[in-house]
Amino acid sequence: MEGADLLQDEVVGELNAEQHKIIELLQIANIRLNSLIENLIEYQKATSTLLTMNYSSFNLNQLIQQICTDYQLLLDSKQINIEFEAKSIDFVADRDKMRIIISNLFSNALKFSPHGGLISI
Repeated sequence: MEGADLLQDEVVGELNAEQHKIIELLQIANIRLNSLIENLIEYQKATSTLLTMNYSSFNLNQLIQQICTDYQLLLDSKQINIEFEAKSIDFVADRDKMRIIISNLFSNALKFSPHGGLISI
């Protein structure tokens, strides 16, 4: 993360637009990797102890849209489109845990989609 930040700050010299785009992708990949590590830690906690669930009411459609937005640069880099048939669903669950589940599903869909592919939700 520090190396990408140093490059972004042009510590080693001026960068062109394509290089800036690559650095953005590196930074997104770093964020995604950090998220996966946090997910693994959360999974380990869930399997080793009883966790309390933090139930709340939220709109599942909005959560999915937020996750899609989080991955937008990676989607753009692979030229993957999203087909999202939005149905407004009010949901009562642990929002953070649902975010982890949906984010993992989305990450897998992105990982295994071909360049120029389509992810249908």
